[in-house]
Amino acid sequence: AKAVLEERAKVRFEKELAEHEQKLAQRKAKEEKTGRKPRGKTPKPPEPGPWPKDQYNFTDPESRIMKSGGSFEQCDNFQAAVEVETMLIVGGFIKEVLGFRRFMLRGMEKVGLESDLLKSSYNLKKMDHLGMRFSAS
Repeated sequence: AKAVLEERAKVRFEKELAEHEQKLAQRKAKEEKTGRKPRGKTPKPPEPGPWPKDQYNFTDPESRIMKSGGSFEQCDNFQAAVEVETMLIVGGFIKEVLGFRRFMLRGMEKVGLESDLLKSSYNLKKMDHLGMRFSAS
């Protein structure tokens, strides 16, 4: 877990350092253009390493802590691929559809099965709403 937190912190630090250097370059260019020192404080460089509040989930490493309403919950962020004409879900995932808040099972294979069931139920509801009827043959 510590190695994962350190790796995430390294990626975040590299991104923040690039943004910091860009801000400094913009300030310098502005100073050269106007001949005056820019107002405000010079941006502080980012600090390397994990932050004290960084967390890792041992049971489901793919999930993240996300804001949900007025609180924070352990969640997964999903997207869906939709067929344009009928708006049926053909791939991907759903978030908070039909009152769905989180997967009950853990592990990629089990979550995949639960996701397939969720997509099927959503598509059946959508087809019913569109008036599509199918007979069992």
